[in-house]
Amino acid sequence: MTPQYMKMETTAGLAVRSLKAVALDDVLYTPDQGPFGKRKASYRSLTAKLKPWAIVQPRNAEEVSKAVKALLAVPGCKSAVRRGGHMAWLGANNIQDGVTIGLVLMAKPKYSPIMELARLLPGGTWTDVHYEVERRR
Repeated sequence: MTPQYMKMETTAGLAVRSLKAVALDDVLYTPDQGPFGKRKASYRSLTAKLKPWAIVQPRNAEEVSKAVKALLAVPGCKSAVRRGGHMAWLGANNIQDGVTIGLVLMAKPKYSPIMELARLLPGGTWTDVHYEVERRR
């Protein structure tokens, strides 16, 4: 069930509809959905107290671009980008009354044995990197 504020012509409602319009609805979570609470609970600092209208979790650079363009098209819409979410400063990786773009689905490092080169994605944490390095030893 969609919260009442999302149905109205508010900035929140417009932001969510704008993200759905660019086909990001399968990675878009609002407070009334289970995955939203799980992502919110993963914060370890004061940023957990902030309440975004929605969290969108793009899978690749193209979806990040779609999300940013969709949010920029909504006048007055604020956004934040979250990678690992460990920064303790209030507002460093979450937003009050806006949309958080979470990069958690863009986390797995990719390794090319031919080039002996690792490619790190923006959602990765040092734990991901260390795991991949240890796996290759």
